[in-house]
Amino acid sequence: MKHTLPVVICFLAGLFMILDFSVSAPFIQTTSKGLQNWTVIVSAFALGIGGVSLIRLHGRNIVKRTSGWINSLVLLLGLFFMVFRGIAYGTQDPGYVFAFDNMLNPLGAAVYASLAFYISSAGYRAFRARSLEAGILLGAGLIVLLGRAPLGDAISPYLPEIANWIINVPNVAGMRGIIICSAVGVMASGLRVLTGLDRGYLGN
Repeated sequence: MKHTLPVVICFLAGLFMILDFSVSAPFIQTTSKGLQNWTVIVSAFALGIGGVSLIRLHGRNIVKRTSGWINSLVLLLGLFFMVFRGIAYGTQDPGYVFAFDNMLNPLGAAVYASLAFYISSAGYRAFRARSLEAGILLGAGLIVLLGRAPLGDAISPYLPEIANWIINVPNVAGMRGIIICSAVGVMASGLRVLTGLDRGYLGN
């Protein structure tokens, strides 16, 4: 029963969410809205549990003075400052806004900027022309890079047009194929969950 009941609840919840997009019955719409509200509530509790787990993990690092405990201390100080400052004075408080705009945003930008090095490394490995497909990828990449740069017009007036054609035709066709395959995969995974064939959310 402890495995059957969660599967039944999952199936009914998924069924109501699907019917909400295709049936205009008031009962279906009301039930679907209620399920969405409960999802928000459960997500809030999950976020709280995640916060408690974060505090316990980094608090243990600080107490035991493990490697990198200074980073854990800075993280917890920032967490407590943002939470209590936001609750006490609101998210429009000058101190809260200052910390968000001048500390959190730059740190997030720095993390995303560091991804450029990994992308460059992956691009270098992918652009090795060891086969016909890799050679085509390398040629298309070079044309797009040159066509998008100001140097492209100086080399040839047709280069930007070719680059735009590569982006708007083969690239879009490939992306749509990937999106369609992803959608089919998501549908298959959703059906497995709704029918109880995939019970990974039960910890099995």
